Amino acid sequence: SGFIWNKRVGKIRAMDNPGEKVQTYQAASLTRYALMEAPGLLGVIGYFLTGNIKFLVIVAGVLLAFILVFPSSRRVARDIQEDAESLVQL
Repeated sequence: SGFIWNKRVGKIRAMDNPGEKVQTYQAASLTRYALMEAPGLLGVIGYFLTGNIKFLVIVAGVLLAFILVFPSSRRVARDIQEDAESLVQL
């Protein structure tokens, strides 16, 4: 998901319209989250089917990854190279 994310954010940075940047960023974020969520769901299913605690380690790793990429106004502004104040107005 990192490769796809970096490629899409690079395209977003080249855009001129801040509103379009935010919409495209949201779409890219949803794709990123979906790709990150799949291993977590498989881990939960694996745990329920086998009872093996190792699957929960995968789930914990996915949860940690979600915490680390949680969108904040500063992170969004940095990623799309816009002022945080201008993003608040959108």
